[in-house]
Amino acid sequence: MIRDIFAFMNKKIINSQKAPAPIGPYNQAVMAGQFLYMSGQIALIPETGELDMGSIDSETRRVMSNLKNVLAEAGMDFRVKEADVKYHAEGDSDDHFRMMDDRRL
Repeated sequence: MIRDIFAFMNKKIINSQKAPAPIGPYNQAVMAGQFLYMSGQIALIPETGELDMGSIDSETRRVMSNLKNVLAEAGMDFRVKEADVKYHAEGDSDDHFRMMDDRRL
């Protein structure tokens, strides 16, 4: 039934040139109705395609910047959200994610 509901929604593919291009068969985001479904981001530098290997702080800033650019391409920003999910490697500090989330870049 849920699948039938999504079939009738207008869908728009969102890809920003200011965020890393997808490295697989997916998009950076899909707008379905009034909902934006975003793919996860890693600390890739869009201009070079290289991984930001700096501190956890610089990597977190890069990820948040990439997310911000995809949101901007969809006409949104961090103020527009219902829920967010953050996945990170075991051992990474939640403090960095909270700090960056609070700053909203």
